[in-house]
Amino acid sequence: MTLEIKFHARAGQGSKTMAQFMAEAAAEQGQFAQAFPYYGPARGGAPMDAFTRISDKPIRIHTLIIDPDILVVVDETLLASQKMLCNMKKDQVLLINSKKTAKEIATEYKCPATKIYALDASGIAIKNLKRDMANTSLLGALVKIVDQVELNDLNKIVEQKFGKKLGPELTALNIKTIKEGYDSIE
Repeated sequence: MTLEIKFHARAGQGSKTMAQFMAEAAAEQGQFAQAFPYYGPARGGAPMDAFTRISDKPIRIHTLIIDPDILVVVDETLLASQKMLCNMKKDQVLLINSKKTAKEIATEYKCPATKIYALDASGIAIKNLKRDMANTSLLGALVKIVDQVELNDLNKIVEQKFGKKLGPELTALNIKTIKEGYDSIE
């Protein structure tokens, strides 16, 4: 079975990193995985997508994901200008960074997704990281939703990638933020 995840965000919000970390954490567990971004206008703040495929068999397709199993929306403001929820099917999952409840999201956007997970990922990030990098808390929530990736494997990838780049203190805060996102999903 292949799991397809689409991340919808603005350039600079970390969705490319989320896609890559999910793929690498899945590979840690022996899964086949791929991750790649798709940019429109190449400027900070422009809408962009990133994609992750995870499978127990080699992945032979290398195209954009049109009908994802899971749609992750990092920036809720994109929903007003993008019609991404109109194309969702009842068997798809929506994970969204929002202060609204899942029920409010479903009603306001007439979202047909089977399961909607809404969490204030920005609030968690601001509390821990002192900046709005919602990608880390959303990443934790996504791991809780996805069976193919374990939290320990994700933390291992974060330590490898962020350890030298951000230092031990900020890396630990990112892992704490991921854990809070993970724990926010029931």
